[in-house]
Amino acid sequence: MLKDYTNKIIQKLGKSGYKVDDAISTNNLFIVLLERLIQLLRGFYLQIYLKNSGILFVGRNCKIKHCNKIIFGKTIIIGDNVNINALSKHGIKVGNNFSLGANSIIECTGLLEIWAKVY
Repeated sequence: MLKDYTNKIIQKLGKSGYKVDDAISTNNLFIVLLERLIQLLRGFYLQIYLKNSGILFVGRNCKIKHCNKIIFGKTIIIGDNVNINALSKHGIKVGNNFSLGANSIIECTGLLEIWAKVY
């Protein structure tokens, strides 16, 4: 029952061809879904500041600076301990079905280079 419901959600998120492995226990699936729910709640909070057209899952201890310079597509997963600094002339644009793994860093420095050239 839980696997069938989860498979329907996965399809609605645009992940056609994906499904929950039959070997995963209901208990383990529940733990994964609970974690994703918490990430989704963090994503809802962050969407207040982002230009986002889809669902955003955000891990623990993420630092995202200059949210107004970030455009995300649909179904974005940001892992734990991710640092994003989008301060650059054109910011960051990410397409659909994108995952950024745990402990990743995106550091835009384009704007700082422009300032350095002026002085």
